[in-house]
Formats: sequence, C-alpha cells, structure tokens
Amino acid sequence: GLLTCQMQSGRLVNVHLESHSFQTKLEDSKSTEEELIKALNQCLGLRRWSDAWSLCSKLNNYNSWMEFSQTAVINMEIDLAIRGYREIRDIGTVLSLQDLRDVEDGSLLAGHLAAILGDFNTAQDLLLKSSNPVAALHLRRD
Repeated sequence: GLLTCQMQSGRLVNVHLESHSFQTKLEDSKSTEEELIKALNQCLGLRRWSDAWSLCSKLNNYNSWMEFSQTAVINMEIDLAIRGYREIRDIGTVLSLQDLRDVEDGSLLAGHLAAILGDFNTAQDLLLKSSNPVAALHLRRD
C-alpha cells in the first residue's frame, strides 16, 4: 500500500495508495460496518483472501460471506469458495463445489461455476466448448 517515487531532484517521496486503505481497517477496532464493507470490497478486488476472510469474520453477516464466496467462485478459487459457503451453511453449493475440485478442463469447470452463480447462458456457451458438451444439455434439462 506504499508507493515510493523518486522526484526529479532525486528526493524519495512515499505515497499511500487508496486501494490499500483496508489495511488500517483490519487493525482498527472502531471501524464502522460501512468502512469494513468498503475494506472487504477492496480486499476482494485485490484478491487478498486472508485479509478478506478476517474482515468477513469481523462483519459476520450473510451478505459479506456471500460476497466472499461468489468472488472466490468467479476467481476459480474452489477451496476458498467452499469455506465461504460453509460459513453461511449453503450445503448444496458446498457439495456441488466439492464435486468440481478435480475437474481439469478449464471450460468445463468455468461452465459449472457459471451455472452455480446463476449465469446459465454463459455456462451453456462454456460447456459447449468443453471436452464434455453433453453437459450443456444436462444444464438446460434441469
């Protein structure tokens, strides 16, 4: 979160990046819920998973855990998504993600993850490009 720049005169100047302002919120016990949510969004955007987990634990509400879990799914972080969905006790999604742990075909995996997120058109397109295009038929059948 600290950027060091060298000026034309040769002097070094430190600039604190706004994108990393969440670091102060992690240690501050007097942060408001709104500040913690903003910090969580920054952590998720930067893929700082351990910091995001800490913030979700502090906030301890359904929406924060859901945001964490969905972002993990979008980034194909299956194990993190499983942990997040366990926190909100979404057992069906946990079981679905566990079945996908060993999928090696990227298009097949992305298609199933898109279906989990509810984006069925994208899921169908990805599944049709995968090594198992019949999965697209199963998707639309259900």
